Amino acid sequence: CDQIFDSTISSNVIPESRLPSWKFNNNDKPMQSSQDGVIAYLLRDHTNLLPHPRLPIDTTKTPTVISVEIKPKAGYITRSPLVLPENRCKYYRTRYSLQQDLMQRGIIRKGWTKDTESSGQLIASNYSPLDLFSGSRQRIHKALKELSNNMQNNFRVWCNGNQIFGEYIQPSNHECSVILDMMFRGFETINSSTECDSSARLLDSITTTLTNILERETLLPNVQRIQLLDVIDGDGAVKIYQRLVNLCMGSQNDADELLDGESLCIREVSRSGDCEGDRLLASSPYEMPKCDHLCNFLDEVHRCHAYFREKERDGCIESDRVFINECYERCNECLDQISKDACIYLLKNWLLSLALCDISFFVTFRLISGVHTASEEMQNDDHGGVVLCASKNATFSEYAVFYEMKVVDCDPKPAKKLRNRADVEHVFNSISLSS
Repeated sequence: CDQIFDSTISSNVIPESRLPSWKFNNNDKPMQSSQDGVIAYLLRDHTNLLPHPRLPIDTTKTPTVISVEIKPKAGYITRSPLVLPENRCKYYRTRYSLQQDLMQRGIIRKGWTKDTESSGQLIASNYSPLDLFSGSRQRIHKALKELSNNMQNNFRVWCNGNQIFGEYIQPSNHECSVILDMMFRGFETINSSTECDSSARLLDSITTTLTNILERETLLPNVQRIQLLDVIDGDGAVKIYQRLVNLCMGSQNDADELLDGESLCIREVSRSGDCEGDRLLASSPYEMPKCDHLCNFLDEVHRCHAYFREKERDGCIESDRVFINECYERCNECLDQISKDACIYLLKNWLLSLALCDISFFVTFRLISGVHTASEEMQNDDHGGVVLCASKNATFSEYAVFYEMKVVDCDPKPAKKLRNRADVEHVFNSISLSS
């Protein structure tokens, strides 16, 4: 472990921006493992499956295991009244959609897009996180199809531990045919006599199987519930962070220390707060501090959310600018007076939401020999789950799948993310409301 740690640090493979998540000494240098030890997590390979204690194992052949990594992104459209007037395009499109627009126009760039500079303009994805988080079978399948059609850095597939699909990675038709024959023979979700190529057939079988798993599991609803702790948007986070810095006598270091530390009590059980608006943060793990101005602010946020819900029910796209402006002003008046603990409470919830918007999860699965020997069950702490999927085969109406789901990249976001947040949010003012 010592040698692996030292060689990893010296290799420059990990960007400097990621190094603070490792252990540092007082000189802001990575700690030498031989002196102070290493703090790290050793994770198993999520492209492999652990055996199910009650499922039979066919010892005559090695099962074909498919593993898919998905980055779901933020599964909501902001309804915060703190969105700056020039950034109100955020009220009409998902953040992912807006970023696709900005990347296509070259205004922002992601690390994985460097290879597109030589291959031409980035093709924007039609994937909508709202579909994936909808709970609707049809919309989940649509989301997965869009991800597989334009994978970017959000959809990758492995077969028996070897990556076969991803941005700039595409197997040959022969390789896809072999995998189809090994794994889905007789159970394909589309008619193999159609004129689709083997790659499309394989991706269709994979996304259909994933749809069956994601529709019944609780992972996506649980993730979305925490994502929705963002009631202030990035624009509001900038303002509240500045308020906290001012309350810390102008010290960003002190403000960051409060946000990164255990400065709030952990809520033991979910409860109703002292104000109606606290219902928006009922999933928060933090105890809401006593602050009348915080209650007033959350009530304004609740009123804004209710307004947008009514507009959606009426099928109205345009919002009442006067109402939004008045709500914006009242919220800012509240924020100018909230306490230090109230600032910490709102920002810690926002940072928690930000972390859940940036996760990846793996779905790893294999088919079970002998469908009649398996019954459906959800994944639990001890083993993976089992789902039965419809088949177009005339002999077998369904096939059984053993799967595991694992969340990765869920590290807490540090408070320093807030220091330059205004620049991150500023780019959205280049998108008009009519785009």
